[in-house]
Amino acid sequence: MQKYWDELEEILESPQEFAVIGKNIKVDEYAKYLRGLKTTLFFLKKNNIPFKLTLGNVERAEEFFKKENLDHFQLDSWIIAAPIFEPMSDFLIEEQILTGPSSIITGKEEIKACLSFLSHFPYTAPVPDAVGAVVYAGDKHISSTVFWFNPATTIEIVKKTMEAALEELNKRGVEKIIMIEEMVPFEASWEGEVLLLRIPEDW
Repeated sequence: MQKYWDELEEILESPQEFAVIGKNIKVDEYAKYLRGLKTTLFFLKKNNIPFKLTLGNVERAEEFFKKENLDHFQLDSWIIAAPIFEPMSDFLIEEQILTGPSSIITGKEEIKACLSFLSHFPYTAPVPDAVGAVVYAGDKHISSTVFWFNPATTIEIVKKTMEAALEELNKRGVEKIIMIEEMVPFEASWEGEVLLLRIPEDW
């Protein structure tokens, strides 16, 4: 991908234009990957074909490929490496921004959180892909967390994950929680490395 990014950066007129186009491409590519993964898992489940969904780790994989003299660009290499990864649990917590314990940072300001369901296909997907949680102390943004659902699980996991998210927010001293009612699409930061989580306009 790096060669592709270098060529794209050369033909675009400004760094800002490259950043905007680049982040959209990264979000689209991840959405395509997730759709393909969910389609594969649906096929396997429908046809009673056993499978194990593991959570990959690039650093561990690279060590394994080097040790076994495997090419990481070949799909078979990843199939061979699959046993070194742990099975994915019902959900995965990804801390995107975390500045520390809310009680230490905020003093007497109200700590509030906004939750939203995130989806690669927001208007028709039956099950969201993740829950996003944004925490503010007054007007200061202190954390963003994404609770990713296991793609092989069903709607029942949504409730379990929401309970875990609320428990985590409670630990951080959150006093007020609101929920964005509709599913929202994936949106990335300018750097394209983390998802942007929405908050109400009057936040």
